[in-house]
Amino acid sequence: MDTITPGIFRVSDGEVITIDVRSTGAPTLFGVNFSIFGGGMPLNEGQPLQLTMDKSRATGNSNIPNARSTPLTFLFSFSSNSDGRYEWTMTGSDGGKPFRDFIRQTGSTAEATTYTFHIV
Repeated sequence: MDTITPGIFRVSDGEVITIDVRSTGAPTLFGVNFSIFGGGMPLNEGQPLQLTMDKSRATGNSNIPNARSTPLTFLFSFSSNSDGRYEWTMTGSDGGKPFRDFIRQTGSTAEATTYTFHIV
């Protein structure tokens, strides 16, 4: 996994991306969902998500030769009144630097973030 810019990655077809999400702010019920390749589900606390990049399932165009792109969206829920925070680390089975990010609670609504993977 190569980071092109924060939030945009170049990965290989078949590469496994591991994402380890942790609740690190105010105590909150762990509420994280993800969607990719037209499907998704909730994450379980303490169990890193492993996604196999599949170029045949990517439907987006790419400016990288011979690549297709796909978005990965996370939705973060908070049961705390304030100061909730999630942090995560993404790594790829083909190497590259780990990518770290976080999101802070800004009210009582859920927060979302989307990444784009260009699959070669």
